[in-house]
Amino acid sequence: MATYLPFFMSLCISTATMPFIIKIAKKFSIYDKPDFKRKIHKSSIPLLGGVAIYLGFISAFLMFVRIDARITGFIITSFTIFIMGLLDDMYDIPARFKMLIELGCALYIAISIDRLDIGQYLIKKDVFIAIFDIIISVLWIVGVINAINIVDGVDGLAGGLSAIVAIGFVIIGFISNNQLMVVLALSLLGSIIGFLFYNKNPARVFMGDAGSTFLGYILSILSIMSVNTSNNKASIVAPILILGVPLFDTGCAILRRFFSKKDIFSADNDHIHHRLLNMGYSQKKTVYIICSISILFVAVGVIIYIGHYFTIGLSLILSLIILGIIMSLYESHVKQSTAKREVATTSDSTPIAK
Repeated sequence: MATYLPFFMSLCISTATMPFIIKIAKKFSIYDKPDFKRKIHKSSIPLLGGVAIYLGFISAFLMFVRIDARITGFIITSFTIFIMGLLDDMYDIPARFKMLIELGCALYIAISIDRLDIGQYLIKKDVFIAIFDIIISVLWIVGVINAINIVDGVDGLAGGLSAIVAIGFVIIGFISNNQLMVVLALSLLGSIIGFLFYNKNPARVFMGDAGSTFLGYILSILSIMSVNTSNNKASIVAPILILGVPLFDTGCAILRRFFSKKDIFSADNDHIHHRLLNMGYSQKKTVYIICSISILFVAVGVIIYIGHYFTIGLSLILSLIILGIIMSLYESHVKQSTAKREVATTSDSTPIAK
């Protein structure tokens, strides 16, 4: 029972503080307002749900860990990411500034606290191994942060996916006997569940960037903690599969914009949840479908971790990459062909001046 105390503590704090957070958001008019373009909601919804997530998480985490230099560095960087998201919710700060903050925090983690250990398998010269691992770790952390941020488009989706992924890392933490990882994942899981009580459709509050960027950051740290190449080579591929749904959606978005010669950082309405909604599914069914797929990905990732199935895991990841490239190329081709036909139709229908 004591093992699960971080979960129950963060759950209680997140749930209890949410009504007060909603009142504060309403008092200071901190809303996510509909734009009738990309946003799905039709009325203004209070933001700041991420504040309750953070309070639930940090209270439980600090209660059950021993503070040292590494933990202090993690706490500072996670707080920085949270504040960055909160300021964005309140004042809409520039994307480039947010990216710099994310890169700075990721770089600090990779240099001073923890990083992926895969360079030794790809590079022969020792002098370049650490540099390679730092670069990959920074890109991974920033990538996961933005992947979670991108899927935050339907009531309960980002929270639901994050909770499912966190459960995967709880299991891996128990299997690998990594107590810090278990406390971290359980503290996060409880705070997310508390938030979801208020975020399920129809949502009474949104997590905002304070929530989505913070969740992405913690999940990226958990994924790095799960990698232990000296004992389990499959631990390299397992976290990629566990985070498969948000990573696949983000990867396809980048490829889709690249092949269409658009800014890869531009927003569009072609994410998985947009497609399901356009097919006629309700928000609830859309969340159920995507979360069900995520459960499958997490289960496969955990099985690959337990069974040390590195080759199978790598094959699945490569297959998903190839599938994403083919889908993105096809979509780009269809859109370009449609645009050309529309231009041709418009030209044919234009009367010729006498």
